[in-house]
Formats: sequence, C-alpha cells, structure tokens
Amino acid sequence: MLKIAVTGPVGAGKSTVMALLADSGFEVLIADDLVAQQRVPGEAGFQAIVEKFGSEILDSGGHIDTAKLRALVMGSETALRTLEGIIHPLVRGDILTAIAQLDKDALLAIELPLLKSGDPYLEMVDSVLLVRSDDNLVDERVLLERGLTPDTINQIRSAQPSIQDFEAIADKVITNDSTVDDLRAAVVDYVNYLTISS
Repeated sequence: MLKIAVTGPVGAGKSTVMALLADSGFEVLIADDLVAQQRVPGEAGFQAIVEKFGSEILDSGGHIDTAKLRALVMGSETALRTLEGIIHPLVRGDILTAIAQLDKDALLAIELPLLKSGDPYLEMVDSVLLVRSDDNLVDERVLLERGLTPDTINQIRSAQPSIQDFEAIADKVITNDSTVDDLRAAVVDYVNYLTISS
C-alpha cells in the first residue's frame, strides 16, 4: 500500500489536488471530514470537547458551533493545543481503521492540512506532498469560496505552520498559481514518480 499526505496552507488548493488524485486511482481521506464527524453529538470527540470547553460552545440545537469554537481557540495558544490534543488522537485512530480496511495494494491519499516536523501523522505515510500558492490568490479563493473575512483568514494563517515548516517535511512541492490543467499535469508527474519509485 502506498500512502501519501497532502498538506499546505489554507486556500492553497489541497481539495482540488485530492480530487485529481482520486481521478488517478487513489482512495482519499480528508482529515477535516473526520474532525467534523468527531464533533457530532454522541461521538467521543464531541463529549471531550464539551467537557473541556463548556456548553457555551453549543448552538441552540445542541451541536458544536464551529464559529464559536474557532474564535475561542484562535485567541489562545493553550486552548488550541488543548483542542488538538483531544481531536488528533481520535482522528489518527479513524485513519488507522480506514487503512486496515483497504486492500494491501491500494493507493491512499490523506489530506492533512497542518503537518509539521515531528507530527505523529508523518509516521503513517510514505510521502508528503505540499500544495502551496501565492498569498494573494489564496486570499481571493478563501474570500470567494468560504466567505471568511480578511481578519479571520489572518488568524487562521497565523495559527498554521510557516511555509518553511511545510517545506521541511515535504518530499514534493506543487505550486498552484496557474490553471487546473497545469495543476493536473503536476499531480500526474508526482503520481508517476511515486509509482516508479515504489
């Protein structure tokens, strides 16, 4: 089994790369989707988060209000690390469960947005692909596609690893500053490199 991690800053184009990898025959796992599932009432992550941060992070329907939780942790390094300490072990467990269910010859791509040196997730993969893009393009994409304010984008950016930290763990870097066709070609080149070298 060949397992790769796709990482990079917010808005760089990781989701598009994941779709292109799926087109190339990869099974895909999105860490953010696993995180979201852990926040659903009844899940272990939901229970641990509410126990730690209190019921004030819940909306009127009893679900975790993502905006409230983001505001809480973006304003405190301690709170962010606490949340990560709750969620990441659960997500790693979910990923290991998914891997165990795949064929031994499967190709697997895992989108892991905030990888950095020493991260336990690195032990789960064979290669790390960094997707990066010009900050101005990133701001445009995120503002248009996600409706976030510039202040929120800056908060998110300040909480993620630096581009130098990303580059330190990457086996391959794809710069997503051009067309989808150019991005597709770069992904195909990466896949060909992986299949030849594995």
